[in-house]
Amino acid sequence: MGIKLTDEEAEHLRQVAFRVSCKVLRSEQNAFDIAQETVKRLLEAKTMPDSPAAWCTTTALRLSLNLVRDRTNRVRILDQNAAALEPAAEDAEQRVQLMELFESASERAAMALWFRFVNGMSSKETAELLNVSERTIRDDLAKVREDWKRRLEEEE
Repeated sequence: MGIKLTDEEAEHLRQVAFRVSCKVLRSEQNAFDIAQETVKRLLEAKTMPDSPAAWCTTTALRLSLNLVRDRTNRVRILDQNAAALEPAAEDAEQRVQLMELFESASERAAMALWFRFVNGMSSKETAELLNVSERTIRDDLAKVREDWKRRLEEEE
């Protein structure tokens, strides 16, 4: 049992998912894999969503963000191991501080930080991906900056 789509419909939805994933991941191969998985999940669904394109957009975004989170976790583990091996290295200390910043932020703010400052996306692009207003992204980033500034002042 599953949903039936024409080849044209499936390809259109695959392209929708690919575009979203490509914006998040900045990798065509990974975006292709996410797009394939997204359409596969749609075809396995019991009922057709009201808007298959919106469903594919949301699913591709979630899968892409999960991939980014998994990569971030792997980097964190590698950075923690590197910091343990070279505790005096200033670079390792900065990476640990950056990871602490991500961990202290809300999930949405952490994703906004990632998209804005690691992927170099604009506030508008970030807002579109996270399905919030550009103002919300700016507010989230301002809150993270203020929290981090307060934390640094407390350490001094």
